[in-house]
Amino acid sequence: MKILVVDSNLSTYRVLSSMLSEFIQEIECIDTAHTRDVAISLYTEKRYDLIFVAASYREGSGYSIIKDLREMNGDVFAVVYGENFKEEDYQKMIRYQVLDILKLPVTKERLGEITKHFVEARNRRRLQLINDREKLAQKANEMIEFSFIYSVLFNGDLNWEWHRYQYLLNISGSGYVIYISLDKSNNNQPVDYERYAKALKKNVTPGYRCIVGREVTKRIVIFVMAKFGLEKDRNMSRTEQIRYGKYIRKYFKEVFSIDIKIGIGSEKPINKLPISYEEALRNLRMDDTGMGVISQSAESSIEEDEKFYAELEQKFLTHIREGSQEALNNLSALLELMDNYTLTDKKNKILELLVMASHIARYDGKNESEYTNYMELGRQLDHMDEEGINAWTCRSISYIVKSVRDFQNATPYSDVRKVLHYIDNHYDEDITLEEGAGIVNLSPQYFSRVFREQAGVTFVDYLTKVRIRKAKEWLTYSNDTVQEICFKVGYKDPNYFARVFKKTVGVTPKQFKAQKMK
Repeated sequence: MKILVVDSNLSTYRVLSSMLSEFIQEIECIDTAHTRDVAISLYTEKRYDLIFVAASYREGSGYSIIKDLREMNGDVFAVVYGENFKEEDYQKMIRYQVLDILKLPVTKERLGEITKHFVEARNRRRLQLINDREKLAQKANEMIEFSFIYSVLFNGDLNWEWHRYQYLLNISGSGYVIYISLDKSNNNQPVDYERYAKALKKNVTPGYRCIVGREVTKRIVIFVMAKFGLEKDRNMSRTEQIRYGKYIRKYFKEVFSIDIKIGIGSEKPINKLPISYEEALRNLRMDDTGMGVISQSAESSIEEDEKFYAELEQKFLTHIREGSQEALNNLSALLELMDNYTLTDKKNKILELLVMASHIARYDGKNESEYTNYMELGRQLDHMDEEGINAWTCRSISYIVKSVRDFQNATPYSDVRKVLHYIDNHYDEDITLEEGAGIVNLSPQYFSRVFREQAGVTFVDYLTKVRIRKAKEWLTYSNDTVQEICFKVGYKDPNYFARVFKKTVGVTPKQFKAQKMK
């Protein structure tokens, strides 16, 4: 322990330091300071554990020194000593957060009380610091978990940032999704996140980690991810999934008096987790248990519906990017496909569409904050009934389309933008510079110069960039051969495709595919 005594009276210092040395064990040093400046300088250098300050000395009040030290470091433990203390001294003690007051002459009994007081106060502060750090770490971990959940649901490039999440969350490359729908008639107040998250994480299947989302419009999304390094020890079965689902239902009923429905998706690799999410939504509607096992015929029908929905959704997002009114026709078809959903599931899918549309609009240059407030969208959706939800959704998407279109029309890059969108949609065809120039009614020579000025790359380089990006996606997510992928992205010669790919990526297509399969 390091102690500093601030006093201009040397005799008092000697008595006090002698008693402290005799009474307190493990003292590293006891220093003295005769002036304020020396006290500040010594404290800056050594950061004492405990400071004794004379209530009055020739420079003035000892309380002023405590005030100065506290401004340097809020954790100062200080004791003021003197012969006489008045009521105002006790008021100053409170104001300057003095640990204790020591009246002279010093006795061992009183010094023992002060020492005990100091040890208790220091231990309380250490515990508080530990608790604060644990809470901060918990909040940071929650933010990482929420980021992971929404990256899986709304970010198509999750695969590229997967290793970061794997390290931070200690999870491997597979898991499944649990979708919870809370009965609104039971409780109008949000459930306590910290409480249910702790219980669900504690009782998850061994070998797995439970990543729990907060309640949003009476819905909770949970990702159950395999822990990294324990893949061989896992034995996940549908029975075990249902056991865990029944525990969750029982927990919400007993702790919060809330009835819930649960949908559970099958275990999938990381790049297929959105499919597990869709399965969880559909399983929620399959039967009264909320975890209905899907028959083969139902699975086949669901796969067809999902495929059609995904294709239609892709067209919708493409037309959003173009600022085309055709996006509203796509939206109408998507809303029709949702007619068989429960109202809660339909709201969830609509919220997803709005988030993705807004993201694309922002990506193309429009300021998302001007027309999107996700929390407000969730609140509005929560109060929507079946009758008004379609019209509200059409109005929201119409506004996004108009915002994108107005932005595109206002920018000098509108002609080149048309060609960029054309390349994005026809990269698998034999596209030429002349064809691009024809789209905007310009000569090939002039178009080539304008394209490079406005896009920052040549026409051929941009086409190559799009094709290679698409090739990387096929190599990562499909089982197609390199030759098949070569033709799918618009190249006719596999050898030429391999040379262009290696020049752009740094490895051959076969090497890239092998790396992603590890």
